[in-house]
Amino acid sequence: MERGRELIRDKLWIRQGKDPQTQFAEVVLYCATRDHKKEGQLEIFEEVAHNYQKPKRVIHLTEINDSGIREMSSTTSVNCSPVTINSIIATSHYEVCQRRWPFQIELKNGEVFEFFAITEDNSRLWIKHLKLLLVFPYSPIPDEPQYNPIKDGFRAKLNPMDFNAASVWPVYILPEEVGSRINALGLHIVALRSISENHPGRLDIISPTDPTTPIVSWDRDKMRRTGGGIGSMVFIEIGRRCTGGPGLIWMYLGPKD
Repeated sequence: MERGRELIRDKLWIRQGKDPQTQFAEVVLYCATRDHKKEGQLEIFEEVAHNYQKPKRVIHLTEINDSGIREMSSTTSVNCSPVTINSIIATSHYEVCQRRWPFQIELKNGEVFEFFAITEDNSRLWIKHLKLLLVFPYSPIPDEPQYNPIKDGFRAKLNPMDFNAASVWPVYILPEEVGSRINALGLHIVALRSISENHPGRLDIISPTDPTTPIVSWDRDKMRRTGGGIGSMVFIEIGRRCTGGPGLIWMYLGPKD
């Protein structure tokens, strides 16, 4: 089966199982496609041999435990083999003795891989991509806006009563997937409204300039799932019966006021 789109390519240290030695390698993460013709996978190339034609190991996303992605404490004690250290020095990629940020992948067959990133941001980027791809193998995480489009204090000024809603949030809707199929890109307001005691309620996307008429509304019982904690972004998965569906709508929340 062919691999999907490339998401991340990085040089990492890798330790497998109980082996105390780490190896320096190039690691590439691919997502799957919706038609399942291309599979999501992790490819590990042996950097020491400078052989990028064929990966030393391929880990398919379907092989990873549902809770098999773990963040670990940073360390300075990465035990590299002599050939690995010589390769790092020769290629001048990194300093050998600086701090590393590890994360762990556990497979369903019990195999455990530890990966050591050069920065904390790199480690978190790998973790959030991997965790999301375990749930949505076909959907990569979009990039956050380069600047915060939600002005300071805007969130605090929103009053749910003004929108006849239980809760309201300012969001910046990104163009990936559902965002490109509805007329609601950029800064908007999301309102959670209760219809009745017997109705699960609905989620309305509202323009800040016209709070009376929702641009699009989704009944909560037709929304499949939501997710957060991916940087400053959240996503909502909607079904085929929802306007713009099926797929994910990505919303940037910005930093907390």
